[in-house]
Amino acid sequence: MTSFSTKPALGLLSLALLGGIATAAHSQDYATSVVRASLSSTAPYNNPNAVLGQPTTLINDPGVFGDVPGIYHASIVLPAFNVNPAGSPPSSNDLITSLGSSANSSQNSLIVKLAAPITHSDSHWYGDDFIVYGNAQFFGKNFDSVTPTTDMSQYIIGGDYGIYQNGTPTISVSADGIHFTLLQTSQTFFPENPYSWAGISAADSSGFGALNDFTKPVDPTLKVGDFVGQSVAFADNSLYRGSAGGQAFSLAGSGLSSIQYIQFTGVGNIDAVAGVSDAPAVNPVPEASSAISLGVLALLGAGVLAARRGRKAVILTGGNQ
Repeated sequence: MTSFSTKPALGLLSLALLGGIATAAHSQDYATSVVRASLSSTAPYNNPNAVLGQPTTLINDPGVFGDVPGIYHASIVLPAFNVNPAGSPPSSNDLITSLGSSANSSQNSLIVKLAAPITHSDSHWYGDDFIVYGNAQFFGKNFDSVTPTTDMSQYIIGGDYGIYQNGTPTISVSADGIHFTLLQTSQTFFPENPYSWAGISAADSSGFGALNDFTKPVDPTLKVGDFVGQSVAFADNSLYRGSAGGQAFSLAGSGLSSIQYIQFTGVGNIDAVAGVSDAPAVNPVPEASSAISLGVLALLGAGVLAARRGRKAVILTGGNQ
């Protein structure tokens, strides 16, 4: 069992406006320090600092599992794993933190502190208040492999396994870091979706475009069946619609108006957490009677993240992850 004490906050950069799409996520939206960690996982997945900062965007795959070596864009078919492109274990920027094995589930624990309190608001997207990013995934049809230059407009999501993830952490929240309220005990996370799909071109062989919004949840009405048989590009641009994936949670009904601490226990893999931003209101539209209709919230978004069967089966299963 590896135990960690309080860690200093990491300096975080706000995300820029890319391709006309504002990511809307800044350092204050993320976890910036680890309060306490007791993990039974092994390196490089036992680094609690991997949860800090924004979700994973790029992955360094050295090809140790027979993959094509290279720098991969994280996507709904290639979730966070291993280490960041510039680093090697141990690193504060390892991509995910695993709580550990099921045999130690009662002792596995991770508490992170957000840079600023998260307050419940019905104006947030779908009434949710924060998003947890893990490393859930969709598999490709026939378990097709992924390379750094896979054309996601041709890569089809299969239905054999639905959304795959290695364990589901129990999530509790707190305003003071001492008294925690349980939010849920079982939830399948939507896979991460860091980038929009722009299409492969001579200028960009990866095909990935601007960063999506890390503070916008997936449309909660979407189901696994909405993605099966669709291309990753369609799922990205037409279903996620600017969301970067993850699983959103609301403080409504918790008895807490705001929180600044999130606790994960049990079994599961965590990449990052982020506060939810406000959904834009629709401008009032004049009706035939000249009355002005009320503005309503624009409910957009959708997603799931996927990855290759071979890599995930090797890396994210087993007692010591």
